[in-house]
Amino acid sequence: MVIRNVIFDLGGVILNLDYNLTSKAFKDSFGIDDFNQIFSQHRQSGFMNAFERGQHNIGSEDGQTIHAYLRAIFPKQLGSASDSALDAAWNAMLLDIPMAHIRFLQRLQGLGYRIFLLSNINEVHEKEVDRIIERDVEGGLPTWISLFERIFYSHKIGMRKPDEETFHHVLEACPLGSLAPEETVFFDDSIQHVQGARKVGIHAVHINGDIQLLDVHDIIKDLDARPHQDASSNVAADAAPL
Repeated sequence: MVIRNVIFDLGGVILNLDYNLTSKAFKDSFGIDDFNQIFSQHRQSGFMNAFERGQHNIGSEDGQTIHAYLRAIFPKQLGSASDSALDAAWNAMLLDIPMAHIRFLQRLQGLGYRIFLLSNINEVHEKEVDRIIERDVEGGLPTWISLFERIFYSHKIGMRKPDEETFHHVLEACPLGSLAPEETVFFDDSIQHVQGARKVGIHAVHINGDIQLLDVHDIIKDLDARPHQDASSNVAADAAPL
């Protein structure tokens, strides 16, 4: 088996996150104690899922933007809150991108791997991510864009993880030719997304406390040394390094 293609998640893999900071920001700024009922890493409302697919964007015809949605749910606390104040709380979970992560991706690219980015992301978060890139990454957005053969953002492609159609789209929509799933490995910090990738035959590894971005090349080399196997049987990656 030879791994030629590497797909990365963004938040929790390349970009450091703390989901609790958004809940804390809504509590500290607006007195909302149960924001996690609306949004969490493992369970999102139907509106949030649609928002990540590009529906309900600012300027949408139905008027159901993220700001209107949050004000409707919390009219007392957020009825007079500005869009910018809501965005600041919404973006609090987004921390930083270490240059060590950028250099590591450049190293992988230099070794000949095709590198891709696949992220469940909404338009508000994308704007903040771009600001973080300009702040943290030497060379800013041009350097960032050069790291990846293609960037797949859910709100732009109209699909999100862990849906199988999303992974099929990534395999088939690459500009330099489609990807063979058995030659592709995917790294994500959400186990449900890892499981979704495996359903379409992609090797997938759960980034967690035991496995981090800088371990990726060792994992790829280990996969290369193995005989061909069904990616869905690759359960060892859920708990420990391969």
